[in-house]
Amino acid sequence: MKKRIILLGLLLSVGGQIVYSQMRKTPSIFSKKTLHELKQAADQGDAEAEAALGEAFDFGTITPQDYKQAFFWYQKAADQDVAEAQYNLGGLYYKGAGRPKDGEKAVYWYRKAADQGYIDAQRNLALLYAKGELVPQSDEQAVYWYQKAADQGNAEAQRALGAAYALGKGMPRNKEKALFWIGKAADQGDMEAQKLLTMLVR
Repeated sequence: MKKRIILLGLLLSVGGQIVYSQMRKTPSIFSKKTLHELKQAADQGDAEAEAALGEAFDFGTITPQDYKQAFFWYQKAADQDVAEAQYNLGGLYYKGAGRPKDGEKAVYWYRKAADQGYIDAQRNLALLYAKGELVPQSDEQAVYWYQKAADQGNAEAQRALGAAYALGKGMPRNKEKALFWIGKAADQGDMEAQKLLTMLVR
């Protein structure tokens, strides 16, 4: 019984935390440009340069951090359908940086990025639906977005999807699928998934 209670607690706590924004994982052609060169390209409407300039101001890499400027350039890139800029713009709205906090707009931009297949936006939407934060709580919607991110190899989403199958949250309980998805996350070195897997197979 004690093991079951511990396992249930672990399964219920696998969701994770919202990630506000992040620097691109794959450097763009603008990654090594100076601020002046970025500004020149962005002023000419180059969407990738606009996104890169937003990151420069967001993270203070090649210029002092300035959330208002980050917001300005992310917005320009997001309007040109750059998924990463849409995600980071959602993050600024979520935490209220560069603009007043606005949950509705945060969800709007996360969804725009998620619909383009941006993994971290899909994961954030899943978390918001799982917790009922900024959106009506929905296990089904949480599972939908976890599945999207898990299919693209996101370990945290794989772990959460496996936990949902184990608990029957958002879909019928299925131990085989729970073990499959938690195992996928564990194979990527996810320590929480490894811990869950050990307890589930006992």
